[in-house]
Amino acid sequence: MNVRRGMWAAAAAVTLLGLVGCGDDDGETTGASDTTVAGDEHQEYCDASAALDEADGPPTADQVNDLVEIAPDDILDDVELAAERYSELGMDAFADGEFNQAIERVEEWEAENCEGREEDEEEEAEPQEPEEGAARVELTATEYAFELSGPVASGRTALVLTNDGEEDHHIDIVRFKEGTTKEEAEAAAEEGPSALFGLIEEDTDFGGPTTSTDAGPGEQAVLNLDLEPGLYGIACFVSAADGQPHFFKGMFTIVEVS
Repeated sequence: MNVRRGMWAAAAAVTLLGLVGCGDDDGETTGASDTTVAGDEHQEYCDASAALDEADGPPTADQVNDLVEIAPDDILDDVELAAERYSELGMDAFADGEFNQAIERVEEWEAENCEGREEDEEEEAEPQEPEEGAARVELTATEYAFELSGPVASGRTALVLTNDGEEDHHIDIVRFKEGTTKEEAEAAAEEGPSALFGLIEEDTDFGGPTTSTDAGPGEQAVLNLDLEPGLYGIACFVSAADGQPHFFKGMFTIVEVS
């Protein structure tokens, strides 16, 4: 599966999911000094990229454009393309396939040339099984939609994802701010990512690639979690063949937990 977790992904992840950079085994953010080595010919760029990766929010357009000035020739075209789209569209740029493909090439280069960046990848979590006593909720994934088996109640929940599609899928769950109505969330989703992101609580992410909620075609994945009453969103951020994350193809559903 192609789930990006570098600087550019952090721009989306911080806002979409409340994720910041990549943690170590204790869940703490790794500092920029741990991701590069003095004397590296690409140190200035690697340090700048790592610093943005670890920031507490998505980068500004100016910060991204600053990377263009120090980008190595090997990835200059891709950094320029990404910076141009990000400056023009902000978070909505992540709906652009070419933008995402450029980011992917940049991050592949960083993994190979910024010594230590490969260590930013978190170890894949062990697959979960439905917990005994947890309320089981079935979630079916196809291209590009989720379908729930029925109403979702608060409490300990075993969310079982079944992939009936032909592409890989995963689940990320975020909680909307208290007081947000389903109608408001649906309207924001129709308006675009920027409007939707503003309604999401920080630090409420469940799921995603680091909790082993990935499922290939015909596979299942399980996420055991505690759900409080409120409004939640379920999304898939796996990239399609055209580079566009499934979320931007409509793979997002809003769930009321009673």
